[in-house]
Amino acid sequence: MADQNRSITTIYVFVMRHGKKDPEGGTNALLTAKGREQVAEVASQFLGGMSFDLLFSSTLDRAAETAEIAYASASGEGVHIARYADRREELGFLGLPDHEFADGLKNAKAKSERGEIVTVADWLKWAPEYMIEACVRFRTEIAQIALDTITGNGKNSLIGCHSPLAELGSTDPRTPTLGEAGLIRYTVSVDLQLGMVEITDTKVIFEGF
Repeated sequence: MADQNRSITTIYVFVMRHGKKDPEGGTNALLTAKGREQVAEVASQFLGGMSFDLLFSSTLDRAAETAEIAYASASGEGVHIARYADRREELGFLGLPDHEFADGLKNAKAKSERGEIVTVADWLKWAPEYMIEACVRFRTEIAQIALDTITGNGKNSLIGCHSPLAELGSTDPRTPTLGEAGLIRYTVSVDLQLGMVEITDTKVIFEGF
């Protein structure tokens, strides 16, 4: 018989990929004016009126800009975000041979230029070491953010991120990688009594520009 006293709480974790970046800005390039406009437009359209209890970003400055602009555009409030660990070091590259990630980027660009959709499955094929480890760690991160959110009696959290990382909480390999200012929502069920946290749904809200 099911325990009628159990309480399962649903938390929503929204992840937005950064907008258009300065092509000459190097690894830590900032958003261009167009990129800032993209983020504000998407946040206003899809997140307008929402409140976020926690706000995070990767330590890429363009991801931090994206989180701050998206938050302000959605809620009408300014904010200074608390960044979480740099995913390039702790989640993304993980000592990965440079050629594997570089080859993945090259293949992704070529497929996009042919007008084809790049998916999580593509990245799993092109850069398996990177993706398998990153998938596990990012899902763990989403679960931890959900726990942090519920601990503060919150409901929604927002992350500014980069790709191919924002999509890695998805268990569906057909999930497309996000374009500029793309937005994805993870639905997370939390059962504090049993200590269980599970991503129960992934929805791409906006595939990006």
